[in-house]
Amino acid sequence: MGKAKFQKGYILFSPMVSRFTFLLVFLAGFSHAQVTIWADSTAAPVLFAVQKLNRVSVQQGQKLIVKEKEKATVWVVSQADLPKSLTAFITEKEWAAIQPEGYAHRWIKNKTQLVILAKDALGAQYGVLELAEYWQINGTYKSCPTKLRIRS
Repeated sequence: MGKAKFQKGYILFSPMVSRFTFLLVFLAGFSHAQVTIWADSTAAPVLFAVQKLNRVSVQQGQKLIVKEKEKATVWVVSQADLPKSLTAFITEKEWAAIQPEGYAHRWIKNKTQLVILAKDALGAQYGVLELAEYWQINGTYKSCPTKLRIRS
């Protein structure tokens, strides 16, 4: 008799679990849009900021993935790291205005890629942390305005 109850309960419970599991897997596929980033995460301040950005992306139901430069949607670069494909978008005057611990957010390619320009690791950290703050407050990283912060 105990066995029959267990089997009956299991039969009733199993489809419910299957539907629930399917729903979770189905929704997970849509809720985790990918945002790709490239940064020199060997520098401790940059690594700290990228980890914070990752926590914010998870809170917003997205996935932050580290990619190589050419495939990233968010780039954290110094002048030495700037790929030739981006040199046309960043002027020498803009680089000259950024001082140590300063940064600039610059949208390029019809606002499909965000470049965070910095002269040093602390400037990169501040630029990424500000991006994380905009993302957390507004629900999307695309709300981050183009701006120049001379000093932090």
